[in-house]
Parts: sequence; C-alpha cells; structure tokens
Amino acid sequence: LEELSQDWNNNSWENQNRVLCTYDGNNNLLSQEYENWVSNAWVKSYLYIYYYDGNNNMIANKSAWWNAGTSQYDSANHNVFYYNTNNQVDSSLYYSWNSGWQLGNRTVSYYDGNNVNIGYLSQNWVNNAWENNLQSFTLFDQNNIPCGDSVQNWLLYNNTWRNFSRGKSTFDMNGNAVEYLYQKWDTGYAAFINDYIDSVTYNSYDQPTWNKRQGWDTTNQMWVGRYAFTENRYYYELYTADVKDMKKTGSELKLYPVPARSNINIQVNWNKPQDFTAAIYDIQGRLLRQWGEKACKEYKANMQLQGMPPGNYVLKLRGKGEQLEKRFVIAE
Repeated sequence: LEELSQDWNNNSWENQNRVLCTYDGNNNLLSQEYENWVSNAWVKSYLYIYYYDGNNNMIANKSAWWNAGTSQYDSANHNVFYYNTNNQVDSSLYYSWNSGWQLGNRTVSYYDGNNVNIGYLSQNWVNNAWENNLQSFTLFDQNNIPCGDSVQNWLLYNNTWRNFSRGKSTFDMNGNAVEYLYQKWDTGYAAFINDYIDSVTYNSYDQPTWNKRQGWDTTNQMWVGRYAFTENRYYYELYTADVKDMKKTGSELKLYPVPARSNINIQVNWNKPQDFTAAIYDIQGRLLRQWGEKACKEYKANMQLQGMPPGNYVLKLRGKGEQLEKRFVIAE
C-alpha cells in the first residue's frame, strides 16, 4: 500500500519520497502515486493508472505529471494493449498528450502454432497512416529454444526492408547465457559483420562470476578488448539464514536467458494446477505489464521485451495461496 524511502541524516531518518498504491478486488494494481518530501510536507510528483479486463490482463495504463500551478495532474502518455485468445499480447498502441491524445506508434507481435513469440513489427503513425519502422524475428538454437533476434529497419526512399543487426546467445545447461554475439549488417558486403561479443561465467548458484566484452578488429579479423575496462568480476559470501516456519510449496519459476536482451523465456512449474497473474515491475516498483493465465501446472512462454530499456526488472506470479518472484536484467 505504501513504500517509503528515507535517508539517514544527522542521526535521524529524513523522508525522501514515497509511493501510494491502490488495488481492486482481484489484487490488481490500480494506481501508483509518487510524492516527494519538500519543506516538511509531501508534494505530489506523478501518477500511474492501470486498467484490466475480466482475465486480469492489463488493457491500458496512463501516466500524468503533477502541475503545481493548477494543483492537478496533467496527462503524459497512454498505452493500450490487445490480447489474443491465449492471453498473449497481440498488439499495443502508444499515445502522448498534446492538448489531446496523439497516436504515436504501435507494436504487433507474431506467434507460431505453439504460441511461441516469433517476432514483432513496430510502426509509427504519420500523416494519418501507419509507417513501418522496424521488425524483429526470433532466432532459435538447435533445440528450438529462442536464443536471439534479427532486426530489420524500413527504408522510406524505396519502401523496402533492410537488415540492420542480429544478436544470438549461447546457453549452458542451466539456461544461463554464457556468450552473446552481436553483428551489424554491412551494406557493402551484403552480410552480417561481427561487432562485439560478451562472455560470462557462473558459479553453482547461477550467479555471474566474470564477464567480458570484446570488439571485432576488422583489420586483423580478431576479437580485442573493446573498452578501457573490459572485464568485471563478482564475489559472493555464503550466509545461512535462520528463517522459521518457511513453507516450501514445490513450485518453481525459471527465467532465461540471463541477462535478457530482446526476449525472455518464462518457465513455471506449479505444485498444483492453478490460475495465476503475471506482472513485470521496473526497479522503481512501477508496473509495466500484467496478464492473467488460466489454470495450469506447467507454463512456458517467450516474451518480447521491446519498449523496455536496459536495466533491472522483477517478474511476479501470483497464484492461489502462493506467489513466485524472480529478478532479471535486460542488457544493452
């Protein structure tokens, strides 16, 4: 209902900001109001409002900024989501406010016969018509598991698609991305040319212990350190937590690849079949997407991450009497 952030200052806690939340009878988040602490009083900052259908799918969200001069919220942007019969996002529309809602762009998702996301199309609304922007196709490995994407952009001068880039991950047996290769399209050679490669190692807890990025040296045809600081190493300490009355339900949530880029695979094994709601939050706790799923024991989905910038996110699944939660990262 409320999340409060404070700083320790002069031996006391000093308010910084807070978030006030409201919910409906199905525990769907209806609003998030952000406030800042100014001159010993709470001052409104911005507001998010969410709308749902009967399947608990988020069908729209709106954001607004607080106008101190008029003491009211001014509309900022508006997203509308449409779903197919499998409760997957079929398309979405984005509007911005300029003395009225102005249609900006739309994203259309594509699925195969197994309900696996195989790509999406992005278009801009220009002169009262849809104008192509870019399209992405999901790449699959030898085990038919999504591992990357290939992107094309639209050339207005000749009304055709041209290759732009592609990225492909290699996974270990636990679904961790141990390598990611990014290539750009070279119009001169009419071929994909290496741009950079990321390498990652993990410990037995699937936590990253080392990563490194290298760039492609076209002159010598070899990988070299791309930046001044090309390696990161991670160290962990093992703690034993004394948590009493912890109930293990046997349910499990897996996300891969780690980190994610253009899409992420969701795999859920519930202890028993049940309806559940899935929601994605950013690191500030703002709800970005939400959808509902019918009763099942095992659930698999491949979700496109277009429109979500690099950063940290949380996926929360809420079933009947139990909740699963997992953090994930979207890389550049």
